[in-house]
Amino acid sequence: MQTYQACVEALREQLNKARGSLARDVAAAVAASDWQRFLRDRFDVAALVERVDEMGKQSEWVAKLQAAGDRARQQGGHRGRPRKAGKEAASQATRPTAVVSEVTRG
Repeated sequence: MQTYQACVEALREQLNKARGSLARDVAAAVAASDWQRFLRDRFDVAALVERVDEMGKQSEWVAKLQAAGDRARQQGGHRGRPRKAGKEAASQATRPTAVVSEVTRG
């Protein structure tokens, strides 16, 4: 069993990794965009960050941003192992509603 201090240190490391990954995600998104068309230098970037910070104080804007992120997350591929085709077909065949609907159609 870990000590309390060891647990705190492990959680602190996880938090630092998460903070670093956010910065990497933002940098990757900016690099993939075509913002270099209008961002001329670090002062433009600082102004952009300041503007986003201001907008982040508006709960409506944050809600829209998070909703867009949720939609994009749902569009992505599912994690984990895909379902086996045989199991799903077998489970549908054993469902009473599937059998009843087939009988009533025929």
